[in-house]
Parts: sequence; C-alpha cells; structure tokens
Amino acid sequence: MDMSITRLLSIHIPALLPPTSTELDVPHNVQVAAVIGIGLVYQGTGHRHNAEVLLSEIGRPPGPEMEYCTDRESYSLAAGLALGMVCLGHGSNLIGMTDLNVPEQLYQYMVGGHRRAQAGANRERHKSPSYQIKEGDTINVDVTCPGATLALAMIYLKTNNRSIADWLKPPDTWFLLDFIKPEFLLLRTLARCIIMWDEILPNTEWVKSNIPQIMRGNFDPSEDINMDTMAQAQDYITAGACMALGLRFAGSANSDAFDCLYEFARTFMKMMSFAGTAAVGAMGYYNLQTCLSMILLAMSMVMAGTGNLKVLQLCRFFHKRTGGEMNYGFHMAHHMALGLLFLGGGRYTLSSSNSAIAALLCALYPHFPAHSTDNRYHLQALRHLAVLAAEPRLLVPVDVDSLKPCYALLEVTYKATKWYNQTTVELMAPTLLPELHLLKQVTVKGPRYWELTLDLSKETQHLKSILMRDGVLYVKLRAGQLPYKDDPQGWKSLLATTANHRNSGVTAFRPEAISTFTSEPALISFAEFFCKTSEGLKSREDSLVLFSAMLYECVTQECPEMLPTYIAIEQ
Repeated sequence: MDMSITRLLSIHIPALLPPTSTELDVPHNVQVAAVIGIGLVYQGTGHRHNAEVLLSEIGRPPGPEMEYCTDRESYSLAAGLALGMVCLGHGSNLIGMTDLNVPEQLYQYMVGGHRRAQAGANRERHKSPSYQIKEGDTINVDVTCPGATLALAMIYLKTNNRSIADWLKPPDTWFLLDFIKPEFLLLRTLARCIIMWDEILPNTEWVKSNIPQIMRGNFDPSEDINMDTMAQAQDYITAGACMALGLRFAGSANSDAFDCLYEFARTFMKMMSFAGTAAVGAMGYYNLQTCLSMILLAMSMVMAGTGNLKVLQLCRFFHKRTGGEMNYGFHMAHHMALGLLFLGGGRYTLSSSNSAIAALLCALYPHFPAHSTDNRYHLQALRHLAVLAAEPRLLVPVDVDSLKPCYALLEVTYKATKWYNQTTVELMAPTLLPELHLLKQVTVKGPRYWELTLDLSKETQHLKSILMRDGVLYVKLRAGQLPYKDDPQGWKSLLATTANHRNSGVTAFRPEAISTFTSEPALISFAEFFCKTSEGLKSREDSLVLFSAMLYECVTQECPEMLPTYIAIEQ
C-alpha cells in the first residue's frame, strides 16, 4: 500500500482525484494500466475506499464530451480485475464493506438491470448523459459483464462458496441462453470452477459436467432451438472448464490433467480440420480458434517449464498456420503458450497461489486482440503479468568434489490430502519440484550419493532459498560409485564387479580399476607399485594379495587413512 506509488497512479485515474481538480487529458490505455496498478499495489488488502471506487468504475457511464466513449470494455474489465485483486480471496469476510453490497452489485453488473444512482464524490461528473452513446437507464452488460465476473471469481477464489458459484451457472433454458454472449459463458464457467476450487478433477467427465443438462440430452424437435447458439455455448463452456483445470494444476505437470486437456485439444482440432463442415459453420472459425487457443494455454500452464514435446508440436503446428481468419491475437496466444512451456529456459514454473492466479487471469484473459494496436477489450500490456506467477522450482544436484551438475535420484514425499494419501515418488534430478506446500520431505537417495534429507513439514524456507539461488543442491558421491552419466545402470561400480564373481571380493579386485574410485595420487601409486605382479616380486605373491585386500577395504569403506596403519601391522 505504498503511498508514493498510490499518488502517482491516482493522478492518472480521474475517479481517484477530487471532483474539483483540473481535468487532465490522460490517454485511455494509461488509465487502464493505472487501474490495474492500484489493484497490484493494494493486492489482498481489502482496502475499503479503493474497492468502492473500483466497484463504481466497472459501470462508469460514458461522459458528455466524448470522454470514456471508446474502448470502454477494457477499462471496465481492468476495474473488475483490480477490484478482484484488492479483495483477493477474502470471500464473504470483507471487513467493513457490508454496506457496499459488493457481490450483489457485481451480480447486477453481470446480469443487467436498472442502473443505481452514482454514490460518492463522482456524482457531479456523471450528471449529464453522453451526447454520443444512448444507453438509457439500464446497465450495459456487454461492457460490465467480463469485469464483474472475474471480480467475483477473484474475491471468492478457492472459498468453495456454493451460493456465489450458483449465480455463475449457465442458464438452463434455451430462452435465457439466447441472451448471453457465448464468450461470457466461458468467463462464468471459469469463474465458477475456480470458486469451487476443491471440486476440480483432472478428467473429461468433470469438464463435461459443466455443460448444462439441457444441452446434453436429446432435443425435442418441436422446440425452437438455435443450433448455432447451442454449439457455441457448449464449446465455450468446455473451454472455460479447461482453463480452470489449467489454473488448478498450473505448474504441476500432472499427467491426468495434461491427458484430459490434450484430448479436448484433439477434439477441437478435428472439428477445425473439416473446415467446410457443419461444425465450423455453426461455430464459426473465430469461436473454434478462440476455444482451441484457450485449451492450448491451459496445457502450457499445466506443463509450464517442462518443455513438453506434445505441446510444442501443437504450438509449432499453429505457428505455421497463416492466412484465413488466423489473426494477430491467435498467434499471440500460441506464442504465449510456447513462452509458458519453456518458462525461464525450463528453470521456472507456475505457482498456484492466489496472487499467481490473479496474475494469470489478467495475462490470459480469453479475448485476443484483432491486430497489434487493438486494446478495446483487454489492454495488451497486461499479457506480461504472467511473470508474476512464475517461481523457480528447479533442483540441480551438483557434485561437491568436481562442482559439475550431475544426475541424482530424489525421493519426494507428498503430504496426505483429501484426494490422495501420503505418497512417495522417485524423480531423477535435475527436475522441477512440485509446489513446496504440497510436500512433506525431499530426500537424495543412495546408494550412489550420500543420503540427504530436507524436511519440509517443519519449515520450507531452507529449500526455498536453495531454489532462489539457481537451485543448486550439493551432493557427494560415495566411494566405488560412478555418477549416473558415466554408468547409467550401475554395472561398473566397484561393488557390482565383485558381485559378478562367486569368490570373495578381494581376488576379483583388479588394482588397475582403482582410478575410477579415487583420484588420490598416493593410493594410485600404491596400487601401481605394491599390488601388481612384476618380475622381481614373483616370490611375494601372498603379500600382493594382502596389499590388494588392504587397498580394496580402505577405498570401499572410504577410509584411505587406515592404509599406513595396516602396512605397519603387516610389517
């Protein structure tokens, strides 16, 4: 809530200035950016005054002198997103805001109705109506709906508040469905799913369960059903649910979520490939492509930072598509997907904390610009906010002796949740770790490296600081073991060679092999001079065997300093 930044932003937002101040001619895009700025500076604080101003700004009417008449949608959306950030995840516990009726007012912005009288300092501004736009005394839902929907989604994020989620259900009669833009159905579905966070499941049944009952059954031919409306509504609702799935499993590389999204992407691509057919006719190329782009972005969110090949193939396929209705915005979506897929060169992945989800909602808003200067529905600069959701989670084991990165086997234990019991999985590091709050402990497994345990049930700060500093975790190789790179199967290690021969380990030990386990010059030359048979030492065969046995024991037990003692005893 830094004051100096707040002042700087307020100068660019007419609503935050006193009503008598001189009118500054602030470019529209700068106003939109400043509003989002207020949302970020006051994120999660539940600051009353800003929430009140932003709430009324969602429905800001057009002014008389042509001000606020162009690109109103992006301003209203920004006010909604900013309001959502200010009250992020507060749900119904908004302290001292009951008189503002935030959810009810947002609901009205979402479904329409009579405009309420402007309260507060801005009454004077909006006295005379616009000379350009005749809106009457009802709310213009086409302008206010997206902002209000996402504001509700962010205020009630992860609260599992069923009563609010039911407001966002798609209508269940054909008559009412005709009144909602399919694009708004996508937003409502997305909002409803992220409010009911714990109900999201990574399978196709869950995604299809979001489609209302009337679209799933058989159709009565006597009803006057507009098939175009139905096809568009179905596809946009599917895309909204896929988007929610992407947010829920962002950065987790969850294979079930990925398979589910991949299946939907394939379904939509099949519909696209029959270009002249009924599907594209009813849906329209633009709608299909929008849904497909959203599903691709959802897949990239799930696989963020992994560079998954299947997603890369899809990105490449769309990248080559030009011409037709494949416009600038769709290419932008596909390239954003590619960016998320290789986030930070594979060192970063996405977090699913509240603030990260707020940033992703701003960045991946599901309406793409028609050309490079189109900021009408969404300010393009906000696409960069995805970096606020990125966090470093790459763990790189580094051999402490050679200071080179190496492979190491990790054992990662997940805490028990209501979806699964405590489970342990093996990962080959370097790897992206799951989100730390899900984990109980991370262990470097033997037998090649000395074991090392990071217990996360007590505190995660230590591992967090390791990840922040390039994720370097120092590991030490055990004696007689080779790193995975030189010996992937573990067959060349000292102990393995002895196991192959039935006899004792000593006789099978070849002194020449010593150099693979130690680099100490003293031990290597000891092996060279005292353990090899040469002409002069024929008579002392038994001593050689003894020396070999000493050397073998000292090296495998990692105790080379015992060698002189053994020799002294022998002498």
